Amino acid sequence: MEKSYWNSRWHKGKIGFHSSQADDALISWWPKISEGIDANVLVPLCGKSPDLHFLAGLGHGVIGVEFIRQACAEFFEEADIEPEIRQKGRIEIFESDPYKILCGDWFHISKKHTGNAKLLYDRAALVALPPEDRKTYMQHSLSVMPETCSMLIVTFEYDQNVMSGPPFSVPPAEVMEGYGSAAEVELLETKDLIHDYEKFRNKGLDRFLKHVFWVRR
Repeated sequence: MEKSYWNSRWHKGKIGFHSSQADDALISWWPKISEGIDANVLVPLCGKSPDLHFLAGLGHGVIGVEFIRQACAEFFEEADIEPEIRQKGRIEIFESDPYKILCGDWFHISKKHTGNAKLLYDRAALVALPPEDRKTYMQHSLSVMPETCSMLIVTFEYDQNVMSGPPFSVPPAEVMEGYGSAAEVELLETKDLIHDYEKFRNKGLDRFLKHVFWVRR
């Protein structure tokens, strides 16, 4: 997806992908994947997700990455927080403890930006990318994390002959291949959410699977 597409969606308020509450998979599985790890959490393509508040409420420092400036600004505005804003190279940084949102291209992020993040949570990034970008995204995710890390990854799977993304369909095999050469990948859970999405049923889908993965090394 081009940046102009997402800018247009945010400008027009067409952000049906934005949830008003923390994701159920995050609530259910985060204690398992973060056990014994007291560190910052990296959240790629974070938008203004309430997941960030959930993670901060558990005592984590939260480092979000988002290339839509409007989303970065609205996250702090809606939380009634006045962040410090500064430029560091190609990245604009919005920061107010325990939050730091890096406004810029995910592929411009490096370890110098992510500090001591040993945890990563991805609910909206991998599924937002078209197939040609996903392998590079997964490789980059591993490159910005330390040798010992733990990641919670959420994807969706459905028939893209019936409905096109985003969110795109990302089957388990693609996650296993993308992360499996450098990390251990475990499928924690699969749920069919089709009954929760009338708009998807109306488009002809008969299933809409949500997969939850634990990637660790």
